[in-house]
Amino acid sequence: MIISRYFIVLCLFLSAALLCQGNVFPAYSAEPGSASFTTSSPQEPSRPGLVAQLGHSFWITSVCFSPDGRYVLTGSDDNTACLWDRETGKEVRKFEGHSVAFSPDGRYVLTGSFDKTARLWDAKTGQEVRRFEGHAASIGPVAFSPDGRYVLTGSDFGDTTARLWDVETGLEVRKFEGHGWRIYSIAFSPDGRYVLTGSEDNTARLWDVETGKEVKKFEGYEFEGYLGGIYSVTFSPDGRYVLTGGADKTALLWDRETREEVRKFGHADRVHSVAFSPDGRYVLTGSWDKTARLWDRETGMEVRKFEGHADRVYSVVFSPDGRHVLTGSWDKTARLWDRETGKEVRKFEGYAGGIFSVAFSPEGRYTLTGGLDKTARLWELGAGREVRKLGGHAEAIRSVAFSPDGRSVLTGSYDKTARLWDRETGKEVRKFEGHTKRIFSVAFSRDGRYVLTGSEDKTARLWDAATGMEVRKLEGPEYQGVGGILSVAFSPDGRYLLTGNRDGTAQLWDRETGEEVRVFERHEGGIFSVAFSQDGRYVLTGGGDKTALLWDRMTGEEVRKFEGHAEGVASVAFSPDGRHVLTGSGDNTARLWDRETGQELSRFEGHAGMTFSVAFSPDGRYVLTGNLDSTTRLWDATTGKELGSLISFRDGTWAVVDSEGRFDASNGGDVEGLHWVVGNEPIALFQLKERYYEPGLLAKIMGFNKEALRDVKAFKSVALYPAIELTKPVAGNPTLGIKLTNRGGGIGKVVVLINGKEMAADARGEKVAPDATSAEVSVNIKNHPYLVPGKKNQIEVKVYNAEGYLSSRGVVVDYDAPGMAPSEIPTLWAIVAGVSDYSGEAIDLRYAAKDARDVATALQLGGSRLFGADKVKLLTLTTLTPDKAPTKDNLRQAFKELQNAKPWDIVVVYLAGHGVAKGDEYYYLTREARSADLTDPAVRERVAISSAEMVEWIKQCPSTYQGMVLDTCAAGTFEKKLSEKRDISSDQVRALDRMKDRTGFHVLMGSAADRVSYEATQYEQGLLTYALLKGMKGTALREQEFIDVSTLFNHAVDEVPRLARNIGGIQSPRIAAPKGTSFDIGQLKEEDRQKIPLAQSKPFLLPP
Repeated sequence: MIISRYFIVLCLFLSAALLCQGNVFPAYSAEPGSASFTTSSPQEPSRPGLVAQLGHSFWITSVCFSPDGRYVLTGSDDNTACLWDRETGKEVRKFEGHSVAFSPDGRYVLTGSFDKTARLWDAKTGQEVRRFEGHAASIGPVAFSPDGRYVLTGSDFGDTTARLWDVETGLEVRKFEGHGWRIYSIAFSPDGRYVLTGSEDNTARLWDVETGKEVKKFEGYEFEGYLGGIYSVTFSPDGRYVLTGGADKTALLWDRETREEVRKFGHADRVHSVAFSPDGRYVLTGSWDKTARLWDRETGMEVRKFEGHADRVYSVVFSPDGRHVLTGSWDKTARLWDRETGKEVRKFEGYAGGIFSVAFSPEGRYTLTGGLDKTARLWELGAGREVRKLGGHAEAIRSVAFSPDGRSVLTGSYDKTARLWDRETGKEVRKFEGHTKRIFSVAFSRDGRYVLTGSEDKTARLWDAATGMEVRKLEGPEYQGVGGILSVAFSPDGRYLLTGNRDGTAQLWDRETGEEVRVFERHEGGIFSVAFSQDGRYVLTGGGDKTALLWDRMTGEEVRKFEGHAEGVASVAFSPDGRHVLTGSGDNTARLWDRETGQELSRFEGHAGMTFSVAFSPDGRYVLTGNLDSTTRLWDATTGKELGSLISFRDGTWAVVDSEGRFDASNGGDVEGLHWVVGNEPIALFQLKERYYEPGLLAKIMGFNKEALRDVKAFKSVALYPAIELTKPVAGNPTLGIKLTNRGGGIGKVVVLINGKEMAADARGEKVAPDATSAEVSVNIKNHPYLVPGKKNQIEVKVYNAEGYLSSRGVVVDYDAPGMAPSEIPTLWAIVAGVSDYSGEAIDLRYAAKDARDVATALQLGGSRLFGADKVKLLTLTTLTPDKAPTKDNLRQAFKELQNAKPWDIVVVYLAGHGVAKGDEYYYLTREARSADLTDPAVRERVAISSAEMVEWIKQCPSTYQGMVLDTCAAGTFEKKLSEKRDISSDQVRALDRMKDRTGFHVLMGSAADRVSYEATQYEQGLLTYALLKGMKGTALREQEFIDVSTLFNHAVDEVPRLARNIGGIQSPRIAAPKGTSFDIGQLKEEDRQKIPLAQSKPFLLPP
């Protein structure tokens, strides 16, 4: 039996259950830009679009470079083509199709698709320019003629032809017929006179372009078996040779004129792709053995092996300059390799997965999402961020739910299991096993006693939530093909169970007896979602026939039809008051309907993929949608306005973005999976932080944080930063040369960093005009204190546009500083300060001074063990010791001592007491303060240290291994409302982040807004300090003994909210740290840990 590759791919795609099958939803289409979500049309290159980097969800089968080498293009059997920025690895845009080619001038992208068409796209806008139609089967390979005037396509079984098309008109020019099986590969000769095709019939054929006649046939492959033949063909740059790769595990080099085999290159498995280097000296092959190999064309010897892919290498190509190799694989990644070293340079892959299911917690404080990345993510709306990643499932999570008390989370997965998780700890509590196929839906009973699951195995199962034991099995109707029970629900009183089936029926069951009570049948497609109204009187179903139906539960009669969606309805929900119906569809939208009239009231538009899940907030004010474009979006239920997008990334980072461009994200926006694109240029979130960074954005959107959103200019046009060219400093000439070219946005400040620490806040000087066409700047780094002798030092330059809101990415060069590399053991320098007794009694604190003393003890123990007692320089300033009080002068002098540190030394700063935000500055109040009123500049100068001052003090310290803890709270009087939200202000977070960017410090800031959340009699310490000391006593040590700064800080971020909840308060510390870096600040053996002071938890007493 002959099976087309398209059929195989389709079956595998469906069996992976990425989407629903058949006539229910279309295959996941990739309209221009559809795998990204954007705030502007993809046809407007001057306007920025926001791209969530999804990458490919299936095998990569085709790769190529743009002619200038700046971009990489990949095609996949998910029927999308991805354009990537080669330098950054960022996804730029998507096109429809699985095979790809660039036009010789780089203006156009060509794709071949399963829909039997080839399409021409504008590379800069993503707009379709032309469509080539005429093949009778899906199109495999595509190519441009060398002059760009023609397009060549090859087709699958059922057609077996190659065709030549006129680019300008889209008309077919010529047909190349003769192969007996599908065509796998095509190529033009360098002079454009010939076409080469490789086929499953074990031959490669040379054709005359002018006449369409076969000129030569290359045969010799004798592979007999499944999907055999010649997979890849190409010409040498001089046109003298033909190279083929095939199912017999070899690549063959042929003399084009004589058809004689010249050389053979072997792999351990099938060779699926071949390429010549631009100079013709090398041959590149990609194989099912998961490797690509470089060969010397003359000798046939293997020169290099490129290893790292986890699955078959399906496509290979050289960069235009021949220095790099690009490979595409079934592992869904493309990789760039250095040809000389064989090392991987960059990986092109997705960072986020589509969302299948969303839910609000019963009290409205949390949202939960589950999706393709096999994890569920918990977002705390009050904290404004993702707080938990629930990992353990082996396949995608299709359905999520909260327990009625909100303390547990339920997930159902394609791995055939459902799991119960503790919301607070994120630990798996219970596993429900028994289904033999994928689970599509899960639900809790209203009393929390039971769990219900629906599966592809055509059963729904009732489980005891406490024991995990199966209570009852409900057998659904028989259905041929992918199907089963797609959705389940409990009635509000728990007496009935509702199941939605692939055959288009919904069934009502008696929970106690397991007997069928009623059948609802009217849908013409599968029922993908079911729900009960709050009073239990109505049943709501959403089907593949593009409608949602309202039914009378008692009679089984259809009451109302909601129609208007262009694709199947994947999700349905009732509003809490029962007056409205919400639907989500494969047409990318969600819609709000009047239950009584059936009229559409609002449409929620903006998603770029299928909306698989919808939910109302408990108060009915908000709508939550989960979509295959990887975003979860919040909407105003009344107006339909989009309020914000939530995105979780595979590496555990997250981001929130609103329609004006404001964002909040992990690492101050330094996340891999989300970026803006202007034209074809990616712009990272963190490059916009000067104007658009809005800490706590989600909490503000939802009303948990009453702080006003910053008024920003909507990000609708871009004034780009200058282009940068650097002249690398060398030992004989330690001058960094910076050449700037204005790209329309002017020339703003030029920031220079050495080893991540700012050495120059603005290197322009006074001679560079903001509107200059170009400028050159020189920076002498000779003997700079941040440099480490005898080591490679990283010099980084960032430049801003003239308005100062958009920075470039850092451009980095290495500098080998002269001198001997340090061999001495680092010194630990620490400043530990705590103010409890202020000059004014109104703002006195109980534990800040004690906390500082306890932290100093822990640092002394850990530092002495790791570095030696003589290598610990510890200065403790607390109000417990009047002769060493934390006054501003004493602290200034302490920071001055840090100037004696070496670049390789460790610096730790701990400040406890009161912190105040004023504008975009953070102020630490010193011993002299009488109140938190810093209105008077003279008072501010005398009793507070600003973040700007601190930055300048820190910049005088050469160390680049630096950690800071700001365990401070806002000065104020005691408030009785302990559960009231008290969070760090956005201004403080921005100040913290700016400090991190300029100094390279790892900064941990406590977020208590008053004494109540800050210090508790239950612990007799500030909560942040308590968490840090607890971590150092053993719960957050690397290898059970090393104090790793990142491990310790992350432990505190997780632990403090739990401690705060124990006393009825709310506190969420923040970390700002250079990405991907950490270091040890001490080592603690068991005997050391016993000496760390940590108060025992006591009964909670309100402070007076």
